[in-house]
Amino acid sequence: MYKLLIQFVLFSLLSAQTPDVLLQNGLDMFNNGDLEGAQAALEDALQFDPTFAPAMIALSKMHLHNGDMQKTQEYIRKAIDAEPENQDYREEFERLNEINTLMADGQRNMQTGNLSAAYESYRIVLEKFPFFAEAPYSMGLIKYYEGDFEEALKHFNQALALNPFHEKSMQNIFNIAKKKFNFASQAYKNKDFEGALDNYVEVLKIDKTFYQAHYQIGRIKSIMGDESAAIEHYLAAIEILPTFYIGYYSMGRSQRAIDDIAGAIKSMESAIEINPRSSSTLRAPGFSTKTCLPSLTAAPAISASKL
Repeated sequence: MYKLLIQFVLFSLLSAQTPDVLLQNGLDMFNNGDLEGAQAALEDALQFDPTFAPAMIALSKMHLHNGDMQKTQEYIRKAIDAEPENQDYREEFERLNEINTLMADGQRNMQTGNLSAAYESYRIVLEKFPFFAEAPYSMGLIKYYEGDFEEALKHFNQALALNPFHEKSMQNIFNIAKKKFNFASQAYKNKDFEGALDNYVEVLKIDKTFYQAHYQIGRIKSIMGDESAAIEHYLAAIEILPTFYIGYYSMGRSQRAIDDIAGAIKSMESAIEINPRSSSTLRAPGFSTKTCLPSLTAAPAISASKL
């Protein structure tokens, strides 16, 4: 009886690791956005059966989704070698060749400075292959180089709609937000607070996780005398980055200004807890967390150079 039980368990484990099961697991993970898990499962399927063409096709499509044309073609060739009579695989190979040719044309035109021709190549790719995130990303890159950040953002967001994990699009969206932040910070430095405020708001429209913009809006609101609005933005910055001790420090000053002494003490203590070195600033002459003295030094603005 014991032997039969062991054999049954071993059989169940082996059955759970068939190429078909691993393929389905990989496809499910891919559809759920777990790209690393999907790749591992599909590669395990090939470890189990190196001639299993459906896993090769799935890996080819996954690498196409990620914009890795070299790996895409590598796996489609392997699938054709494994099943040379499969016409669907050959048609897929021809389709990939067309994408690769058009993308290469676009890249070549970019390198020679012919941005309009490059843009047209990428536009054709997107028109023919509307699932391919690299096409709108590349179109966005051209608009970025041309300084048309509004159009660039549209294309980068289009790429993210096709592939929510498209890291290059996310990075370039951040880069545009950073440029806008730097522009706002220059206006802030020149004491053009209205202009700075408008641009910091634009930063948050581009990237709502840009906690530095929330902080700077809080600083401007405090300067304008609207401490309650300042506190809202300090809180927003802290919600994005809970270890942002400067946000707690600045919020404490604004709370002190509206006579919220208990809130100010709590904020200052949070700042010290996160960064004990800040205690030397918070415990300046005449300061006590028990009375939250008004002699606090001014809260610092965030330098754009530190981003």
